[in-house]
Amino acid sequence: MNTTEILRGILRRWYIVAIGLVVSVAGSVVVWNTVPPTYERSASLLLMPGADLLPEGASNPYLYLGSLSTAADILARASAEGLISDLQHEFPGAEFTIGRDYSTSAPVVSVQVEAPTDGAAAAGVDRAMAGITSTLGAMQDESNIASSERISVQTLYVDGDGTVKQRTRMTALAATGVAVMSLSVVLAALVDAMILRSRRKTARLPRRAAAGPREAEAPAGEDTEGDAMRGARNIIRDDFEALIRSQR
Repeated sequence: MNTTEILRGILRRWYIVAIGLVVSVAGSVVVWNTVPPTYERSASLLLMPGADLLPEGASNPYLYLGSLSTAADILARASAEGLISDLQHEFPGAEFTIGRDYSTSAPVVSVQVEAPTDGAAAAGVDRAMAGITSTLGAMQDESNIASSERISVQTLYVDGDGTVKQRTRMTALAATGVAVMSLSVVLAALVDAMILRSRRKTARLPRRAAAGPREAEAPAGEDTEGDAMRGARNIIRDDFEALIRSQR
């Protein structure tokens, strides 16, 4: 059986695909109402140099942020490796991303949290920011850095409102639709193959006398829409009978 024959078989059993389409739409509605959206919040932290790290007489620390780029890379990596596992355990279902913000040359560490609720996302961001600050302090404590030379953390930006994300919903929606429609197409092809096999077997048997027409012919020019519906019902009924015979 080649691809063309399979496609013709699917067209012959169009009603199976139509039922699959209805089930797919119904399933998609159920999935959309069952799978909740997620909420995303983010924050940015800027590393600031200590007073003794500035040139003598310098009064603007923002002019000397370039020397902290390496420190920002190290802090971002240490925080990601040391915090994310604990944060995900503390906030089940949430996803945390901690990393260096390479969209700017400044020593900025970014935090992004996606959680089942907006409240959890907000709490997760706060907890991650506190953890990054703590990690920086612990690293400097281990190296016995003097207080005047310590790098500090300044909050640049924190989301005031969570952003609704539909990614999980859309993924589940697409998976449901593709699965149901694929199953209906495969089922239509299988049913067509079984019906054709049954008809071939029936053609080899002696033909019985026709018991009479199944449907009375409608007068010419009357109820053409009803004729179409009866014709569709007859097709489905004949296919069903052929399918039953194929199982005997």
